[in-house]
Amino acid sequence: MATYAIVDDGLTGPWDTVLGDVASDWEAADPGLEPGNGGGLAARRSLETAVILCLMSDRYATVEDGRADEDDPRGWAGDGFDVRADLGEAELGSHLWLLRRQALTAETARRAEDMAHVALRPLIAQGAFARIDAVATPDPEQAQLLLAIAGYGDAGDQLYDRKFALLWAKEGPR
Repeated sequence: MATYAIVDDGLTGPWDTVLGDVASDWEAADPGLEPGNGGGLAARRSLETAVILCLMSDRYATVEDGRADEDDPRGWAGDGFDVRADLGEAELGSHLWLLRRQALTAETARRAEDMAHVALRPLIAQGAFARIDAVATPDPEQAQLLLAIAGYGDAGDQLYDRKFALLWAKEGPR
C-alpha cells in the first residue's frame, strides 16, 4: 500500500493541512498567529494546503482508470454534485493511489507525473499558479517514488517547491 511523506520540507512553522505518514489532518488556529480566527482552523499556508489536498486526496476512479475492483471507488462525495467548471473547479484529488499496485519503474514515474498534473490543473485554472512542474523519480532500493512539485507565478517566479515521497511496502507492490 502506498503512503505519503514530506521530504526536506524546509518550513519554519506548521501549515494548514498537516501531512502525516498515512493521513492528513487540519490544525486549530493559533490565537497568537491568527487573532481574528478564534476557534477556527489554521489558515496561513493556503498554497501548501491546496497542493496537498489536490495530490493526496484519493480521486474517484473507474475500473478503466486502473481501479482493481468495484468495491473501492474512493473519491470525494462532493464531486458528485458541487463541481463548478465555470470557476475552474474539477474533481478533488489525484489517481496516485492507483499506483500502489505498480512496480517502481520509469513508466510508473511518468504516470505519477501525469496524474500530478491532472490533479493540480484546477490550481492553474483558478489562478493560484501559472505553471506547475511535476518530476517523479523511482527509487526501488528505498521502496519509494520521489515526486517533486514546483509551482510558478505569471512572472515566472517560483511560488512553491516541495518534494513528496510516495512509499511502497518493502515486500513489493500489492
